[in-house]
Amino acid sequence: MDELEKVEKLRQRANVSYEEARDALQLCDGDLLDAMVYLERMGQAKAPEQATFSTSAKDKASYENVPEVVERHQETDDPSFGEQLGRALKIGFRKSMDNSLVVTHRNREVFRIPILLFIVILLFGHIPVLIIMGISLFCDVRYSFEGKDDLSSINNVMDKAGSKASQWVEEAKSEERNTEKARAAEEKSRRKAEKADRKAEERAARFEKKVDERAARFEQKVDEKAARFEQKADDFGRRISEKFEKKETKDSDTNNEH
Repeated sequence: MDELEKVEKLRQRANVSYEEARDALQLCDGDLLDAMVYLERMGQAKAPEQATFSTSAKDKASYENVPEVVERHQETDDPSFGEQLGRALKIGFRKSMDNSLVVTHRNREVFRIPILLFIVILLFGHIPVLIIMGISLFCDVRYSFEGKDDLSSINNVMDKAGSKASQWVEEAKSEERNTEKARAAEEKSRRKAEKADRKAEERAARFEKKVDERAARFEQKVDEKAARFEQKADDFGRRISEKFEKKETKDSDTNNEH
């Protein structure tokens, strides 16, 4: 099957222009099925006007089903390893340019780069890049892939990693809050203990002062009573002495009269 027939088949099957069909075939290395898939993903393929079509102007009356033709073509063709590798590299290059790595911070897009550029960055410094990406997950930075291909499986893995990081951050914050609460409770207990100690010391000081004051008053009273008792004793002794002197004088006078 020459290039013109492939373009004609693809044009009628995908309902696109000759130029679009030619470009798709060139991009997919002449593979009809890959070109059809590429046009569908690009949104260029439209519903065909009829289910079957002719292969050329000369064979206008004969119709072939495109999937069957493509399948037969793939069965008869046996591409070499180099061709398969080249096709895979071309498809990989196209996918890496059609899709991008999107970096967001708290649901706000920071920047996006093609996956090809991200792969190049990884090749030159994959260890620091992966470390930075891992650390940034704990700072509400999220990574996702967007583009023309379905990358939901990769995004699910990235979402799980982000959710796990958020969970760890929340657990760390919760533990920090609990530690802060424990410290606050300990500080409050310490302040209460210090206040209780101060009150106990103040009460002890007041009690000691009252005891000292009472002891001083009691000692004063004892001294006063002792002084009064001593005064009374002196008065009593003086009176006894006076009486004894008076008696001696009286006895002396009596003796003198006799």
